[in-house]
Amino acid sequence: TAIDTNAITPGSKFGRTSCFSKSGGKFAINLVALWAPVNYQNTYVFDFNTTTGVFSGLIRVTTPGVFAMAFSPDGNMLYVNKWSTSPALYQYDLTAQSISASKTLLSNTLFGGMWLGDDDKIYGVQTNFSPGLAGVINSPNTAGIGCNFVSNQILLPNNLVSANLQNIVKLEVPIIENDLSVSFSVDTSDCSAVVF
Repeated sequence: TAIDTNAITPGSKFGRTSCFSKSGGKFAINLVALWAPVNYQNTYVFDFNTTTGVFSGLIRVTTPGVFAMAFSPDGNMLYVNKWSTSPALYQYDLTAQSISASKTLLSNTLFGGMWLGDDDKIYGVQTNFSPGLAGVINSPNTAGIGCNFVSNQILLPNNLVSANLQNIVKLEVPIIENDLSVSFSVDTSDCSAVVF
């Protein structure tokens, strides 16, 4: 089955790619087995408690060849980019009764990394090397093809092509401590001394 709520299979594995949702409340990681007799590769989605730091609610999404992932701004959709001889961009609706049945093929275009922009659109660079194009998921909170994926929406300057986009962890996690105080003082006699 595509979704399995059993524990992660024991053994030596490494994380190929991972991402947090914008709120920090969800985390996805793609694990690949080391020295396994079979090709073990699964993507796991967890709830993450930003107060306690505890991961829970394990969901396993089996899509082999995952290169990059991104959550929708509301954290309800997971976009998984398969980079292999059969490239594919999939969307999973994490709120669906059957997450595996919600798997929607958005494109067979070969993409590298994906990134959720400040405008709440998801960007992915094409890696077909002619010319430098970026695809955009314009409405990533919307389930299915209504998410409005356009594979060649942006022509990159000077045919710039890369297999990835910047890797910036952008969490909008609220400050939990109510008694946090910050003070600043500046020593005006020496411009090199600033104390926080």
